[in-house]
Amino acid sequence: MELLEKNWKMAEKDWKNSYGKQFQFEDIIDTINKFPKAQIHIGTDSHFKSDKLIYATVIAIYSPGLCSKYFFKRTKESRNKKLSLKLRLLREVNDSINAAAELRDNLSSARKISIHADISENKKNKSNIVCDQAKNWIKAMGFDCKMKPISWASSSIADLHAK
Repeated sequence: MELLEKNWKMAEKDWKNSYGKQFQFEDIIDTINKFPKAQIHIGTDSHFKSDKLIYATVIAIYSPGLCSKYFFKRTKESRNKKLSLKLRLLREVNDSINAAAELRDNLSSARKISIHADISENKKNKSNIVCDQAKNWIKAMGFDCKMKPISWASSSIADLHAK
């Protein structure tokens, strides 16, 4: 897995809104720019479905009283590729960082972006295996970090679209 690769450039109409309407990445940038004080949250989750591993990345835009929208992108991988839980979780973080970096490159530098990782800070949970690594990576890339249980962009919205 090549981390932080930009070859999944987001120019195609592979993003959708909650109604399934397709959008280009530039349309998402335009929507965000209409709400200059809106919060931007990004998260990714994955699920196995038949012979595929499906990843869903979400860009959520929230401005209390003005805007509450999200866009998602799904990618599929062959289930034949055996990924450990650790690599799968890091791939989720990587996809979120890629989307956040692409947004940052196209928005005002004053905009804050939060990445929601579907990873638990509780040592009793399996996903905790990469908690410190993921948190440090996200912060080192210059983004705010939210972990379970407050990582709603990944744990709720992306979870829904990865199934």
